[in-house]
Amino acid sequence: MFGAAGSEESAATRWVVVLCWIAVALDGFDLVVLGAVTLALLEYQEWGLTAPQVGAITSYGLFGMLIGALGIGTLADVIGRRVRGRYYT
Repeated sequence: MFGAAGSEESAATRWVVVLCWIAVALDGFDLVVLGAVTLALLEYQEWGLTAPQVGAITSYGLFGMLIGALGIGTLADVIGRRVRGRYYT
């Protein structure tokens, strides 16, 4: 999986794997915080939010995460292809 020990490709592969795990951990953290904040928003009387309103807020947040993931994934794919084509062909 990681190639020859000490090679540049092996170090780059490890770096990518670490970055991917960090992204997974941060994405999971977002969802945990969203779940905790949902209950806090319902209990916060000064704003007077109802359950459907809090549901809409959380849905907007999840939809924003979807749009961001699709946009950044596409952008990273395009930029990655240019960089790979410039340096590795």
